[in-house]
Amino acid sequence: MRRIIFGIGSLAAGLLLLFILIRRIGLEKIIQPFKSFSIYFLILFLIMAAAILLLSVLRWQIILKSFNFNMPFTIVLSYYVMGFSMSYLTPSARMGGAPLKAYMLTRHKIPFEKGLSTILIDNIMETTFDILFSSVWIIILLLQFELPQRFETLVVVFLVLAFIFSGIFFIRLYKGKVVFSLIFNWLRMFRFKSAHDLLEKIRMIDTMFSSFLREKRIAFLWFIILSFFVWAIGLIEYKVALLAINFNASIFQLFLIIVFAVISTMIPIPASLGILELGQVSVFTLLGLDPYIGIALAIILRFRDVLLALIGVILIYSFSINKLAIILGKWIQK
Repeated sequence: MRRIIFGIGSLAAGLLLLFILIRRIGLEKIIQPFKSFSIYFLILFLIMAAAILLLSVLRWQIILKSFNFNMPFTIVLSYYVMGFSMSYLTPSARMGGAPLKAYMLTRHKIPFEKGLSTILIDNIMETTFDILFSSVWIIILLLQFELPQRFETLVVVFLVLAFIFSGIFFIRLYKGKVVFSLIFNWLRMFRFKSAHDLLEKIRMIDTMFSSFLREKRIAFLWFIILSFFVWAIGLIEYKVALLAINFNASIFQLFLIIVFAVISTMIPIPASLGILELGQVSVFTLLGLDPYIGIALAIILRFRDVLLALIGVILIYSFSINKLAIILGKWIQK
């Protein structure tokens, strides 16, 4: 019940934020960039988005193969899109689709906890890579612009804590020490007192994550390489999206725009509603540019995400709406 209340509340907050932004900037100004909109650049933008999707799926498939879970690329792709749809449409940031993807893997005789482990490895490694890469550009931002002292202090503290916790997390796992079990035991003190049967499954996640860092070095290297390619193509993707509304962004501007877009995906609001727009308005204002261009860019990005989410919904429906209801019902109860 609390999940439902939180979901409705976060959705309402996002809609309110979006309404305030549109009213403050003006609908006429937001529409203005689309008067010279280029379909050619939109098609190119979607091609770049598709390339990023395929690389992301390949990254997960490599993790699966490193644990001897061999699956056709098309199957992995369909599960990935289904998971994205669930994450995008629920207030769970990047993790909402994990249980669904793990359940789908059980159809291929992959135990739920092992399938979930590969998904967590993929999600956490991706998020860590994004945070570390974004941190570099946030530091450049702090050096390049004069910002309020309190804001700068808050950002610096956040970055320091992010580096410390990321370091502790990966060092412990690399040394074979538990992390997820430790977190689970701490949470169990407050909420999960009767969930003893889950502890062994949580330990499996620790074991597989540690194994990936220590023993699956080729897979780990490929993950890093593909992550760099994802960011590189992402720069082209955002460049083309902005060219579609007749705005030619510099490399520096593109990096900051992407950083703010990445941060918005980490906020637990369905579809990052209002948060994506606020982030783009903020970065365009910070760069001394017209904020309505940021809203226009957010609309294009949202078009891409909604299109992929709809494909995911169709795939989920084709799997069987009744089976899905059972899965989600059990997950919500837990």
